[in-house]
Amino acid sequence: MVVLEVLLYAALIIVSILLIAVVLLQQGSQGGAGILGGGSSTPLGVKAPMVLTKTTIVLAVLFFSLVIALNLYYKHFVLVKSATAQTQQIQNITAPIQNQ
Repeated sequence: MVVLEVLLYAALIIVSILLIAVVLLQQGSQGGAGILGGGSSTPLGVKAPMVLTKTTIVLAVLFFSLVIALNLYYKHFVLVKSATAQTQQIQNITAPIQNQ
């Protein structure tokens, strides 16, 4: 299960970097220069604002999905293992008492 955790974290880092890059590529709402471009032309062509908007939405959905998946993974595997270990410790402590 460690492989799954590593893959989820790697995907989260990649999606985060892509999301930052796409947001920085978008032109401001006041018509000013974007982070990489200048003036009123867009660096990716005429349909760039629509493509960048859709890409931002897709990456944001992926980002939040990965965060939720990591949260569920943590709750299920880490907390359940912790609770199982605590139960085992309690059983080990109470076993000698019950045998007497």
